[in-house]
Amino acid sequence: MRVLEPTSINVMSGPPGVKNRVQEFIENDSLDGFWILDVEHGNQEYTSPRFWEVLGYSIDEVKSKESLDWKDAIFKPDLQVVFDLFEKHITSTVESQFEVEVRYLHKTGDLKYFKCKSLGIRNDSGELSMVVGAHVDCTQEKLIELESKKQRELFEDFFNLARQLLCITNLEGEFVHLNRAWQEELGYLPEEMQRRNFAEFLHPSDVSKSLDALQSIHYDAWEQNFENRFIHKNGQIVYLSWRITVRDNLLYWCAHNITERILKDIELSELERIREHLKHTNHIAKIGNWELNIENGEIVLSDMFRAICDLSLDYQSNNLKYFDHSSPDMDEHISNLTTELINTGRPFAENFEIITFKGNKKWVHVTATGEFIHNKCARIYGTLQDITNQKKNEIELSQQRDLLDKMNSIARIGGWQLDVPTRNFRLTKQAKIIHGFPIKTEPTLDQIILLYKEGPNRDLLVELVNNTILSGKPWTGDFIIHTQDQGERWMRIQTEADFVGGLCIKAFGTVQDVTELKKTQQELHGSEQRFKLLLENLADIIFIVDKNLCFQYSSPNIEKIIGWSAQKVPGQRVFDYIHPEDRDLVLESIGKVISQNIRVENLIYRVRNSDGAWRWHSTSASLLKEKDGEPVLLGAARDVTIIKETEQALIRSEKSSSLLANQYKELLDNQSVFIMKTDNNGCITYCNDYYKLFFKINQDIVGRHGLESIVLEDHEKVKATIFKCYSEPGKSHPVILRKIDGLKNIKGSKWEFKGILDENNQVKEILCVGFDITEQLENLEKAENLVKISVDQNFKLKNFSHIISHNIRSHSANLVSLADFIGTTSDPDEMRAFIDMLKVSTTKLDETIFNLNQIISIEENRHGEKSKVNLKEEVEKTVQTINADLYKYHALIEIQVEKNISVDVVPTYLESILLNLFTNAIRYRHPDRNPAIQLTIERHRNYTVLNFSDNGRGIDLEKHGNKIFGMYKTFHGNSDARGFGLYITKTQMESMSGKIAVESTVGLGTTFKLFFLNENT
Repeated sequence: MRVLEPTSINVMSGPPGVKNRVQEFIENDSLDGFWILDVEHGNQEYTSPRFWEVLGYSIDEVKSKESLDWKDAIFKPDLQVVFDLFEKHITSTVESQFEVEVRYLHKTGDLKYFKCKSLGIRNDSGELSMVVGAHVDCTQEKLIELESKKQRELFEDFFNLARQLLCITNLEGEFVHLNRAWQEELGYLPEEMQRRNFAEFLHPSDVSKSLDALQSIHYDAWEQNFENRFIHKNGQIVYLSWRITVRDNLLYWCAHNITERILKDIELSELERIREHLKHTNHIAKIGNWELNIENGEIVLSDMFRAICDLSLDYQSNNLKYFDHSSPDMDEHISNLTTELINTGRPFAENFEIITFKGNKKWVHVTATGEFIHNKCARIYGTLQDITNQKKNEIELSQQRDLLDKMNSIARIGGWQLDVPTRNFRLTKQAKIIHGFPIKTEPTLDQIILLYKEGPNRDLLVELVNNTILSGKPWTGDFIIHTQDQGERWMRIQTEADFVGGLCIKAFGTVQDVTELKKTQQELHGSEQRFKLLLENLADIIFIVDKNLCFQYSSPNIEKIIGWSAQKVPGQRVFDYIHPEDRDLVLESIGKVISQNIRVENLIYRVRNSDGAWRWHSTSASLLKEKDGEPVLLGAARDVTIIKETEQALIRSEKSSSLLANQYKELLDNQSVFIMKTDNNGCITYCNDYYKLFFKINQDIVGRHGLESIVLEDHEKVKATIFKCYSEPGKSHPVILRKIDGLKNIKGSKWEFKGILDENNQVKEILCVGFDITEQLENLEKAENLVKISVDQNFKLKNFSHIISHNIRSHSANLVSLADFIGTTSDPDEMRAFIDMLKVSTTKLDETIFNLNQIISIEENRHGEKSKVNLKEEVEKTVQTINADLYKYHALIEIQVEKNISVDVVPTYLESILLNLFTNAIRYRHPDRNPAIQLTIERHRNYTVLNFSDNGRGIDLEKHGNKIFGMYKTFHGNSDARGFGLYITKTQMESMSGKIAVESTVGLGTTFKLFFLNENT
């Protein structure tokens, strides 16, 4: 066969029959679909018949092209994938080829998977001319892949859900794959054991025999009754019984925990030994035995019983009345216990104070049990033990413990003890209370350790306890703990150890709640840090001056503000830096502070900068007393040079540290909290009375969904926090929410959510604890507004300075140049041209000055008198003002403003704002549709919000968003645009304590949101 060069193959230029056959082969035989999108001729589409045949359509249905559209057949979630593919071809600057996987619906409704390759072809001008594509049916391979994935997932689910310990190792015993049961039985995560040999986790004495057993396993044969001991991560011994088989050079293991059975066997053998010593023990412990035959009334008493009751050894009687009781009701109580034993078989064991046959008072411990034959009690037998001395000691010990408990309760100190060989762990009553356990429970050491905060905190605690057991070295440390009733607390733990023969037999110590101490220390440290940061970042210079008018201290920012070194300032005279003309004013003010203890507010004077220039400063100062009684002046100075020179009353940012401190203090001092619980469906199962009182709830809300009272915008925050409660149970998760009370007011609150686990370690409910921060949120918003106003004012000042230095100077320079030209020319035509240009320049200058005057007018009237006006009436009046333009451009106006809505505004400003927005909506209308303007109302906290929406050209906010309200900023290239209207609108809204925001999409339209502050806020 002759090998053809690529240049010699040109099928498409061959005879028509060849071309048709090639095309038929491509469309019907080699591919499962072929399509063409002709972009150059109006996005005309073609899809080959083969594609529809693969989807189950007949030839007749394929020929009826109008009834078949690939967009109807595509699986709807994948439609965007195709659109994204076209977008890639459109945005690509070169000939492009892409491949995606797309799902279509077969005529029967089944899913078909296609691999779609596409090629974007560009014309000579580089524009996209055509997109061609080919479909290949990969449904079978995809279904096999999905089924294989499903089987793998099912295997993994079974593998990890199995209660047995399952694992796979190589022939040397290195773990390849383990299930989650390992973590439950041995405490190790599967990831910790991966690629490690199983022998590393064995008891040292079992390593050799286990490796021998492993070597003896035959291929495809199970090794049964293979038992060995593993070491738990916490050091305990775990007995496991194994079965192992071999497959493909891998060992498959299955094990059961037989620790409980082994320990019971050990316990039974120990009981046999104990029985041998029981007889001797009874005599030593002064325990007497007795027996009563129910049928014949025969009584058998041991010698020790007779001795305890002061009976002679030969005393015989069928009466059980061998002693009296101190309490008159005790005989009836014993009779009831005996009757219940005979009727039900329930044994009893109790302590009684008795009076013996000889009149001696004793304490005895009495036990009784019954022997039943054919469900009938035939015999009662039991013991009697003299516990008089023990009882006396117990009473004395109880009194001492009560005293110790009271002292420990006051000091919040508890004790603990660990018996190292048996791992027996005990807590005192106060220690249980501190850790949040009921007094009657006996928590284990592991349960206590799990209460401590996970991570370095808990790891250090475990490490120190182990070091004490190993070395005996005592230590003291502070650790964080989580309790259900009190949340996160700090515990101070002290520990010591007792050693016998070089081995630790007991570790013991104290635990003390030091949360309040820690909080005080943290608050003090935080206050110091905040104060330091405040001094370093304040715009003011903080200084202290002694009675001789010399500096004692200056904050570090003095060097940044006026160039003086903070280290060199102490000892310098104040008047060395003050302008001579201002010294008398400063001296007079200082005299009032010292002699009359009158605080100086906003004293304005000039200060020499490090470069010799004079700067205007505003200072406030107060009188303080040092420890030795000497008076000093504490002051704060601020550079106000710009304000002084421009003589404009700009609002300065109130960055007072006391405001923030008070806000934090209110949060810390507020002891009234909300408590709520919800079930796994989000329904309320409990809420405390303070929650109902604060949110003014009169009806029972148990059973209602917790999201009902939360504002809609905060729902996602709630869902995200609850998700954390399920993923990290037992840990508190903070969230700030806004709730609507019974009077429809919005309240701010801070919450801690925590997932509470049941006995199966599954989250059974969500505990929510919160407190009111409404005032703090409002203050924070006000503070942010003040900062924003300050930034805006500085920005306006820069704009104003720019206009003065650039725009006016340009106009004036142009006027001077034109005047020179006029003075030097004698040509009448040239003279007229210069005069026309002169008129244009003076007009522009007049326009600039008019704009500046308008800004100054608004700023001077920032706190001007406002009045309440009807918003709908003002909108309708504005519409009447421009009804000619609205009619000319067929504008549709929709006013959805209630008749009873009023706002507090400067009326002329509101008229100007509405007029500017209406005219902009007409001026920047979309060329392909008539203008449509809609006005709606919404409530946002303390604001009435007017939404002004149009369907115009829209604004590209990614490109122009940061300058949309700037001075002389235009975005659409209109010749009549001045770029001043939105700047004036924003300034007017802010002067009325309001604000303006914008939302816009290019080609769809723009919405301006006007926030009018309500009068009562």
